[in-house]
Amino acid sequence: MIGLSLEQTNKLTNELNKILADYSVFYINLRGYHWNLKGQKFLELHAEFELRYDAIFLRIDEVAERVRMLSATPLHSYSSFLEHSSVKEHTNISDGVDALKRIVEDLNLMIKKGKEIIDIASEIGDDVTEDLMIGFLKEDQKTLWMYSSYLA
Repeated sequence: MIGLSLEQTNKLTNELNKILADYSVFYINLRGYHWNLKGQKFLELHAEFELRYDAIFLRIDEVAERVRMLSATPLHSYSSFLEHSSVKEHTNISDGVDALKRIVEDLNLMIKKGKEIIDIASEIGDDVTEDLMIGFLKEDQKTLWMYSSYLA
């Protein structure tokens, strides 16, 4: 439909669905950190986590739509997200430093997965998916640097 065959895109859409699951679990984790945060850094981290989950919410939609453009079905249930995600659920986290450490761990996982998707997209000539993921990688690396610097 968009100049790539199903044969070419099967591996890519499988990996896109995995990162869609990662982003979806990450999103819920961020919401939980935002809602349950306590302590001295509450005001700044509460606002920061809201900015982050708003950005991830948009990203989820972009990835799901890309999967559809590639003629596959995006994952769309919590059970499928949990089954396919390398990001694990984190519940009842109220300490900002603990939340940031978990975010850093999750960003590292998603950066690795993003690079894998970029490589697959490049191999089959899917410049659009490659560009989409490079944009996410740029944002994630900056966030990782900022959060790691905050924790240092």
